[in-house]
Amino acid sequence: GARQYLLRANKLDTTEPRILKAYYDTFLDQGVLPPAGAQNALVKAFDIVPQNEDIRREVALDYERRGMYDAAIATIRPLAFQIRSAAEQSPKEKAEQDKLDKRYALAGDDDSDLTARDIPKRLEAEAGKPAEVDDQRQPAQAAPAKQEN
Repeated sequence: GARQYLLRANKLDTTEPRILKAYYDTFLDQGVLPPAGAQNALVKAFDIVPQNEDIRREVALDYERRGMYDAAIATIRPLAFQIRSAAEQSPKEKAEQDKLDKRYALAGDDDSDLTARDIPKRLEAEAGKPAEVDDQRQPAQAAPAKQEN
């Protein structure tokens, strides 16, 4: 299927991040955790275009799914302190950011009311780590840890 075409395309151009991410996405489309090879493809795409917020969020989410909270936090944290506020974004940028926010929330806990600055705090709480100091130099409020039933 599609994976075979993507693998062939990747052999032609091993540095095209869209091919690497599309390969990873084929597993998500099936509702399964992508295997290590697909995760490596996604991380390689992120290494090629670290400024791409969609790929950054997907890498962080993948790390979270695998219980790799430190890596997830380190990956998502730069978005928490991006220079452009929502008020400074164009309508297209804002729509894309809203789309990413919804995608991230649907894939994990309901983060729809969390800002990019809140997501690392949630991840730290899930990892059982004390919350770090936020950008206001006040102790960050960690969300209570979830209890499994």
